[in-house]
Amino acid sequence: MEIKKATIVALLLALLLLASQEEKGVEAKICRLPSIGFRGPCTSDKNCAKVCRREGFDSGDCEGYTMGCLCNKHC
Repeated sequence: MEIKKATIVALLLALLLLASQEEKGVEAKICRLPSIGFRGPCTSDKNCAKVCRREGFDSGDCEGYTMGCLCNKHC
């Protein structure tokens, strides 16, 4: 039984395509909540992050035009 060259090429291309597909992991959703303990306008992401970590969050940063400190954690 003779296998056609085109069939072999198609099979190899299909295998190559399957092998190159990345398995996509589930990305964790990030929740952003205003800091309770931060006082005054937020001008330093470093200070905001420090206060947020004390409140049990993963990190924190200053929010643009509102100049508020927002804390981040995985939901």
